[in-house]
Amino acid sequence: MFSLPASASRWLLLGAACVQNGLTTGLLFGFAALQPALRKIAGVNGLTDYGEIFTFAISANMLSPLLLAGPLLDAFGPRICSCVSTFLVGAGFLLFGVSPHLPGESMSYLLPAMLLIGVGGPGCQCCLFHTANLFQARGMALNLITAFIGPSFVVFELLCDVSTWCDLRLQHVFLLYSSLPFLCTFVGSLTMR
Repeated sequence: MFSLPASASRWLLLGAACVQNGLTTGLLFGFAALQPALRKIAGVNGLTDYGEIFTFAISANMLSPLLLAGPLLDAFGPRICSCVSTFLVGAGFLLFGVSPHLPGESMSYLLPAMLLIGVGGPGCQCCLFHTANLFQARGMALNLITAFIGPSFVVFELLCDVSTWCDLRLQHVFLLYSSLPFLCTFVGSLTMR
């Protein structure tokens, strides 16, 4: 059986933590980039209030560390917190991704999808801070993990761009993206303690 040296393993864990943070944590901060594509889906008579959806989702995002991520982390540790949180984010993307095939209008699933993404996001980051304990320069590792929240701010913009460039419905792009948080769930279940 092949095993990596301890120093290589900790750098791989740090890399995985950074990728997870960049793919799942600060997504709602890029919500405004979705509005033109969402208006196109809703059509001229769309009655969706995007400000209301954002307000509910970001409120859930702000409460999540207190009501979900913190208690999960304290009671069950980083592995369970990571798996539950990344699963919630993936479920949000999946829900909106399959919404054209569900009863009712596709846009009626936007609020629950954004709530799932909002609730899961903070736990995706909280569970990663223990990774810094693997390094003597703990502050450097924490800063690196935290810095990777930045790429998550442009995920919605990139999804809209992919939708336009590849001539795909936004929901299909969300469905494809849902595989990344679910991959983080799988990796977290294997690598975190």
